[in-house]
Amino acid sequence: LRTVADRGPRLLVFRAGGESYGLSMESVREVERLSRVTPVPGAPAFFRGLVNLRGEILPVLDLAALLGRKGQPSAQRMIVAQAGSGDPVVALMVEELNGLAPLRESEVKPPPKAGPLRGSLDHRGRSVLWLDSAAVFGAEALEKAAAASPEGRA
Repeated sequence: LRTVADRGPRLLVFRAGGESYGLSMESVREVERLSRVTPVPGAPAFFRGLVNLRGEILPVLDLAALLGRKGQPSAQRMIVAQAGSGDPVVALMVEELNGLAPLRESEVKPPPKAGPLRGSLDHRGRSVLWLDSAAVFGAEALEKAAAASPEGRA
């Protein structure tokens, strides 16, 4: 029998802001349906509010808005993730999940554009942008994004 460890590193592939992205499974804690989000007045535009996940209160971040793309009011899922051990656990709003992609370093291409990307790869016939989790939702990245973001959601 093969174990999960035998499969090697993988990316969770999803869509946010109309683009396909991947996050290393090392950063992903779980995936859930997006439940009731409680708004927080005066929060940065990418910060959609708070969600209660089995007694744990998590900040909900609009990943598309955080990446500089159009926000996603139709997000259906949330990825509960943590960039590193000293970083906050967050719930990332995404439009849809597209499965797991094997991460073979030999198949990773340079990022096609500037941004918080580690590279790109092909998965099921589409290009997937591999996100650098620390550069997107690590503590320092979130502080910088909050300082640069307008308050509120028009």
